[in-house]
Amino acid sequence: MAIIDEFSHFLEAISMAYREISKGVSLAADHAKYLAWLQQDTGARQTAYKAIAKAHKDKVIHVPGFIIPFAANIASKVYLPREILKADQGSASNAVLATAVATALLNRIYPAVPGFTGGGYELTSAKKFKFAKISVKQTTAVATSKSASRITGREYQKNTTSSVTGHFGQILAGETEATALAAIIASTELAGIITAPGNSYRYVPEGG
Repeated sequence: MAIIDEFSHFLEAISMAYREISKGVSLAADHAKYLAWLQQDTGARQTAYKAIAKAHKDKVIHVPGFIIPFAANIASKVYLPREILKADQGSASNAVLATAVATALLNRIYPAVPGFTGGGYELTSAKKFKFAKISVKQTTAVATSKSASRITGREYQKNTTSSVTGHFGQILAGETEATALAAIIASTELAGIITAPGNSYRYVPEGG
């Protein structure tokens, strides 16, 4: 019995080895195609990309506004000018998703200067400040056929998706960045969207 078990393990090991070798050959071929793609000029790459890319980028509505950075002192806050998601996203390409993100960010983005009781000020020179942001991706249609990779030629399922990104900061009462993010993704507007199959979110911390 022990001999049979050892022989079975031996055959399994050989089978795994051949699978790895086969995978290596396939990956080497893909790598060669990738190198060939890198040698193409910009025009050729753009043409290849347009063949499978969305015809138009997702449209969202922005308005001038203000955000209170998490780095700002709670007692003496600073608000910085930044384009923010408009509350009314009716003319966005995916109005439902854009409205959900904009609503989830309410009270963490301001269309007008927040009413500070302890005083605040606008730092107009902070044009390169990197605010925290969240991007929510929603699968709007599942592909019925596979598309070919523009680099390797391998077929894969390319679903139709929408993506909405919004910057945000802290509420007037003050909060940590982790608390804000947890509240946003658990909000009534976004929780169901984020957890639905094929959907996801990406978060970039302040300064990131």
